[in-house]
Amino acid sequence: MPHHDLVPDFLERQLARLRDFLDGADRVGDAGPRTISRTRAAVDNALANAPLPPPGDHYSRSPVVSLVQSALAERRAVREAPEDEDDDGGPVEGIAGSILARVLEGAHDFCDTPAAPPALGPEARLILISDWGTGREDAERVAEQTKRYLDVAPEVSTHVIHLGDTYYSGTRREARRHVLGLWPVAVADGGRVGSWALNGNHDMYSGGHGLFEVTLGDPRFAQQRADDRATSWFTMATDAWNIVGLDTAWRHRLLEIRGDELFVEGDLGRLEGSQVDVLGRCAAEDKRLLVLSHHQLFSAYDESHLRFGDDRAATPLAEQVAPVLERRPVDAWFWGHEHDCLAYEGGFGRVGAARAVGHGAVPTEVRRNPATPLGDPYPPFVVRPDTGDDDPAPMRAVRWEYRDVHPVEGDDRPLVRRGFAVLDIAGDDLTVTYVDEDGGAWLTERI
Repeated sequence: MPHHDLVPDFLERQLARLRDFLDGADRVGDAGPRTISRTRAAVDNALANAPLPPPGDHYSRSPVVSLVQSALAERRAVREAPEDEDDDGGPVEGIAGSILARVLEGAHDFCDTPAAPPALGPEARLILISDWGTGREDAERVAEQTKRYLDVAPEVSTHVIHLGDTYYSGTRREARRHVLGLWPVAVADGGRVGSWALNGNHDMYSGGHGLFEVTLGDPRFAQQRADDRATSWFTMATDAWNIVGLDTAWRHRLLEIRGDELFVEGDLGRLEGSQVDVLGRCAAEDKRLLVLSHHQLFSAYDESHLRFGDDRAATPLAEQVAPVLERRPVDAWFWGHEHDCLAYEGGFGRVGAARAVGHGAVPTEVRRNPATPLGDPYPPFVVRPDTGDDDPAPMRAVRWEYRDVHPVEGDDRPLVRRGFAVLDIAGDDLTVTYVDEDGGAWLTERI
C-alpha cells in the first residue's frame, strides 16, 4: 500500500483542509495576510486545475501539491505510530506552517558562473540518471546498477550526473535521504568518480535549498563549485567534445502566464543568467557539442506542450537557444522531466540526437497508444508510435520509444521499467548504452 502522501484522494482532502484553514487565518508563524492570501490563491488554483491523476502512486507536477506531500512525509517520518487507514493527515496548522515557511524563505540565489573542471582528456564516461530522487526501491536498484559502470580504465574520466528532480519538493531532508542517502558514488570514491546534479522543477518547489545547500554541499560534489560557492550548471570538455549541463529550472515565480494560457511553475524550461552566452561560446568552438538539461527542448507527449517543436510556438528554453541552434546544430541533447525513455529522429529541432531519459524512478504507466515494434536490432519492447499527418511534429519525429514492463507488487498498472544511460566518449565518437534497473543493457547506439 502506498503512503497516504502518494494517494490522490487523500491529497485532495488535504488541499481542501489547507484552503479552509487559510480562509480563516490572519497570521501563521511569520506569514502575514498578504503571504497567506497568495498561498490560498495558489491552493485554489491547484484544486481547480490539477488534472485527475491515474490510479497508483501519484507524483504531482504542482508546486503546491508537492509541498503538501513533503509536509505529510516529514510528519510521517517523525510520528511514533505507524501510518494507518484512519490517518487524517494530522493538524492542518502543521502543513500550512511548513508550506508558508518555505514560501517566506524564497529561492536560493542563482550562481551565474558554471563549474568548469579541468579538461577530461580524450576518453570519458558519463552516467546519466534523471527524475531519480524519490527514495523508492526502484531508485535504489537504479543506483546499484550504475555502480557496475564506475570501474573503468584509469585514463577514462568517469562521472555520475543527476539531470534533476528530488521529490516531492526538493527539501533539505529529501536531498539528504533521497539523493545523498542512495547516491551510487561512495565518499571514498569521490576523488576518482565525479558527482554532478542539475536543477529540476521539483528541486525548486521548496526554493532549491536542498540542492544547493545539501546535495551540492556534500564533498562528493566538490567539483560543482564556482566563485567559491555551489553552482547548478557546468561545462566540461574532452579533446573532441564540449559538454554543457544547463539549469533550466531556477526561477521565483509560482505561476507563469504565456498568451492566454497558465502554466504551473516548472512545466516550461528556461535559462537564467549567462547560460545562453556560455552555450553559444561552446557551440562556436570546433568541437562536437553535447547538452544536458532537466527540461525538454520539445515534447512528443506533454499534452500542454504538444505544439512545441513545430513552427507555431516554442518553450522559453527553445526560444532562448534558437539563435545558437541557427548558427550550428547540437550533436546530442539528453534531458529528463518527462518520465520517458525515447529518441527523436536525427536533425529534428536542429539536434543530431535528442534523447529523453527521465525514467529514473518515478512510476509511470506504459503508454497504450498504437505503436509498431521496430524489430532487429531493437528488442520487442522498443517501438515507434503510429502517427498520421495530423499529429504534432515532435510526435511524428519519435524514432523509438522504450516500453518494457516491470510488474510492481500492489500496483496493477503496467509500469515502465526504470533505468539510466551510459555515455562513453572516445575521441569524436559517442556510444550510448541504455540499462534497466535490473542491469539489462537493452540497447547500444553510436551517435
